[in-house]
Amino acid sequence: MKAFPVKPGGLFYLGQASPQHAPGFNNTFHRPSTLPVRMVGQADIAGACYKPLNSSYIYLNITQKDPMKKLPLFILMISFCWISCGKTTRSQNNSNDPVGPISKDTSLFGLTIPKDYLDELNSVAGKSPQQLRINYGSSYENGKEIPNDSLINGIEWFKLSEKDADKMIDRFQKKLIGANIYLFKKNIGFDDVSFDELSNGTYETYYDLAAYPDDDVYTIIQLWDVNGINYDIENEDVIKKIKEWDEKYGIEINTIDMDRIHGKFRQKIPVKEMAKEIYAFCPDVIDQGYGSMEEFQKDLENTNAFWMWWD
Repeated sequence: MKAFPVKPGGLFYLGQASPQHAPGFNNTFHRPSTLPVRMVGQADIAGACYKPLNSSYIYLNITQKDPMKKLPLFILMISFCWISCGKTTRSQNNSNDPVGPISKDTSLFGLTIPKDYLDELNSVAGKSPQQLRINYGSSYENGKEIPNDSLINGIEWFKLSEKDADKMIDRFQKKLIGANIYLFKKNIGFDDVSFDELSNGTYETYYDLAAYPDDDVYTIIQLWDVNGINYDIENEDVIKKIKEWDEKYGIEINTIDMDRIHGKFRQKIPVKEMAKEIYAFCPDVIDQGYGSMEEFQKDLENTNAFWMWWD
């Protein structure tokens, strides 16, 4: 039989995993869940168990040699790794895979997410996620703007159309909360258009979509330090106000940034009263947005949703 195309010194994954969990290994091979484990014996084992990841994966260093020459050694090493490194969880429901899927979850950048959800999110996004970044504004050096970004646990898909980002939020936010993950939009951006086009609304809106490993939205609001500091509104004021509205009407937050937060009320709200309260808390919603209280109230009535942005 034809041997695996694994290069010398490469890393072989027994189950679902990703190269990010194997730093220092450039040549990698990802075993599909439907590939029989016995075929690993076609590559000679050069080392013992590398390490388990969350007791879900077993990693082996292997080199490409005579496929069957050291099969007994292979069996011995697999047995050793299986016992000493932690036996993986198998599914009993997939008859097409002799071993069954080793894990239904995928771990990326400190976030563990159901693999089927990740695959669907990637399909809608049309791209793979990167490690989550949080931005605390920018600094300037020699006249050049330098973003103050920090990498944190979680993943994000960069620059999605508002339509695609909203589709992913609608389809997966509630499902992922059940997996202790909060899905939200961040880092709004627009097409490179003229001021007139921006004013007339003839432009495309983009967002980054983030998945953070904690389903407590207030933890995220605090971590992102959402504030309206130019109106003397600090992060704790934002959290207090959102909690107040949440207790009254229920709120689903879908967008979080340092100077911006969007959400939707679960229950019908007293539109005129809420419009005045939101405007008092965030004057820019009209002064830099709707332009008039009447337009704001009309949109609030139609959508039962709000946004606040402290410019």
